[in-house]
Amino acid sequence: QAAAADEALLQASMQSTPFIHPGLKLPKTFAVDEVELPRQLQIIGVTVGDESRAYVVNDLSRMTTHVVNDLIGKWPISVTYCDRTDVVRVFADANGETAMELGVGGWQGDEMLITVEGNYFKQEAEDIPVSDFPFERTTWGEWKRLHPETRVFTLTKK
Repeated sequence: QAAAADEALLQASMQSTPFIHPGLKLPKTFAVDEVELPRQLQIIGVTVGDESRAYVVNDLSRMTTHVVNDLIGKWPISVTYCDRTDVVRVFADANGETAMELGVGGWQGDEMLITVEGNYFKQEAEDIPVSDFPFERTTWGEWKRLHPETRVFTLTKK
């Protein structure tokens, strides 16, 4: 029954959009002094223990970067962003030791589908089999003020 539901979701996504794409894995990040970003630029901030990471929202708006699978410290963290609905979710695997492999599974209507272990889920679904992780959506200026040692994922460098 679950397989039939996954197949139905896959078929619906393929009718909406022609792409399924793996998430970006272990992206290059930069120290604060390696980038020049506008203070008002929107970011998604994640902190694990004493390590912080910022993800530039505009840079998560590309087909290949809607899902970023990262490690912060030893924690596998996946950041998902749908630019159509402006929805952010961050997931973590407290038991993992390597980056997760979430991906983009296409679209169903205006909602992005994500893939988790070969299964398809609406990004906003409550039954995704990985844990939500807290994040902050703020500006680059505020984030780097609060987290001066942060690293940032951006496609724009100095």
